[in-house]
Amino acid sequence: MSALRELIAFFGVQVEGQEKLDHVGQKMSSLSALALKAGSTLGLAFGIHEISGFIQKQIELGAELLHTSEMLGMTTHDLQAFEFAARNSGLSAEQADTALRFLNKNLGKAAEGGKEVAAVFARLGVQTKTATGEVRPTQEVLGDIADGISKMKSPAEKTTAAIEIFGRAGAKMIPLLNKGSKG
Repeated sequence: MSALRELIAFFGVQVEGQEKLDHVGQKMSSLSALALKAGSTLGLAFGIHEISGFIQKQIELGAELLHTSEMLGMTTHDLQAFEFAARNSGLSAEQADTALRFLNKNLGKAAEGGKEVAAVFARLGVQTKTATGEVRPTQEVLGDIADGISKMKSPAEKTTAAIEIFGRAGAKMIPLLNKGSKG
């Protein structure tokens, strides 16, 4: 009760008698409990909002990952593994996806008889078609490209080949490609 008296005195409120002081104390306790409930409710509402936003973002990321993997002809697991390795080499997930799109475009060109791009794959010792004439899966070709680039001696040749196959992001991929298919 002495803390209440000090608070009342601090604000310059005049309260005469113990009964009135007790009444003010009860009102302040009720107000304090109400403020605590309101704060808890607001905190809970904010927490639910944040969790809901997080879950929604995860659903969107999952849908985007699935869409990209289907577009590139890779499993979501392989795509995630590639994006993780690419981020460790300094590329963003978006740059990694763009590089894979370039790879797929160039695989298609080589499969259709594009001599210039087919020559780049050949320089690396990469087969773009299966024995039955179908275009090889992106993930398999990607490993062969890494093996081919890792065996090149000249950094300039590595950079040129990587850019020809993956676009501009290919230059940033050299540290990753230098590890070969096992990296």
